[in-house]
This record gives sequence, structure tokens and C-alpha cells, in this order.
Amino acid sequence: MFVSYSAESGVGEIGVWTEPDGEGHGLVTAAVRRLLDWGFTERGLARIEWWNTTHKPAAGPSPSGWA
Repeated sequence: MFVSYSAESGVGEIGVWTEPDGEGHGLVTAAVRRLLDWGFTERGLARIEWWNTTHKPAAGPSPSGWA
């Protein structure tokens, strides 16, 4: 999903998460490829940012708090 998106500035930010059972199946890779393609070709964005963390606390914040 696009966490933020600005047609005026031409910048978008992608944020995703997955449950442990969904890891290792290429789901995030496939989703991000589609978002990148859509953002650059359909919406004309100039830059799409991705913020990543490897910190996955067992009882941490909700996914919306992860970047």
C-alpha cells in the first residue's frame, strides 16, 4: 500500500508487512513490483520511497506503526 502519496510533489511511500506464515512466498515482492509499476507508469511519480526495518517484536506495535 502507499503510506503516503502526493501527485503534486510526484512522491509516494510504500509500506507493507506480512504475518510470519506469509513470509518467503514472494507476496511482498509481487505487491511492491505492482505498486512501483503503477506509481511510475500510471501516476507519473518521480520517486517512490521504501522504509524498512528488520525489528519484528513478538508483541510490538500494530503494523500501521511499522515503517
